[in-house]
Amino acid sequence: MSAHTHAPDDSHHGHGHGHAHGHGLAASARGRGQTLRVVLLLNAAFLAVEVVVGLLTNSLALLGDALHMGTDVAALLLALAAERISLSPGGPAHTFGYRRAPTLAAFGNALTMVALVLILAVEAIGRLDAPPAIPSTPVLVAGVVGLLVNLGSAALLHARAGHSHNMRGAMLHMLADALGSVGVIVSAVVIAATGWFMVDPIVTLAIGALILAATWPLLRDASRTLLQISPPSIDLTAVRASLMRRPDVACIEDLHAWELDAGYLVVTACVHVRCEDLAACETLRRSIHEELSHGFAAAHLTLELVIETDHPALPERPCSGGL
Repeated sequence: MSAHTHAPDDSHHGHGHGHAHGHGLAASARGRGQTLRVVLLLNAAFLAVEVVVGLLTNSLALLGDALHMGTDVAALLLALAAERISLSPGGPAHTFGYRRAPTLAAFGNALTMVALVLILAVEAIGRLDAPPAIPSTPVLVAGVVGLLVNLGSAALLHARAGHSHNMRGAMLHMLADALGSVGVIVSAVVIAATGWFMVDPIVTLAIGALILAATWPLLRDASRTLLQISPPSIDLTAVRASLMRRPDVACIEDLHAWELDAGYLVVTACVHVRCEDLAACETLRRSIHEELSHGFAAAHLTLELVIETDHPALPERPCSGGL
């Protein structure tokens, strides 16, 4: 009958690597914060212009775009705050710091966009029966300027987005506003050419549908991270199969993988091994650590080794082989 003993637990990369990695994450967060501040100023300035023109012209498409830009400003403030919070180490209870704050902000921004689209859809449907008259020239000018501001903002955010759910959320707001500006331009051109005011609510509904389609991937990905679902970037079946090909590995249980935030993969596993001595186990542990951290891109890794032995004085610990 086999029995078991434990090898020392191993948790992370080496101190030097973790220290450098932490500085890199902090620098990235600060860079994202600077970009968010620039984009925030651009959008806040144009928001004031768009609200004034929208009220003067009574354009739902323009007011809807202004309303969405208002949520953009709020979303950018939230994203900026989340990036700053993520740099805080937190207290003793915050063992991972506040690394998930940007993902939580992205999830909130995605939900806000869904709510905004529903509000505009209700208003647009109400205007289908009797759309109001809209002066096309000021609406067209505001739409063109808005498109330039939104595309410029989206380009700045895209350059810093990387794997960040938070920056993706902010960029998605900008792209959605760019779509809204396109809708405003289309409405203004059609009204100027034909006098058909019905185009305003119709374009609003069409843009809303496009925004919902664009929001879904962010909502899905942020939800996966918050619910600690294994990300698509790692196949746990492949991880298990790769480790089980090692002759010294007897069984694997408690294999888990999740993202602390976008792109930061955490993996834990209990591996039952057959080793002649602790030195051989340490060599095997290092080899498994190397495979998981580099072959499967685990940024934070915790391994428990259970050494199988026939020594009668040691208690038996069967391996369930489950997740």
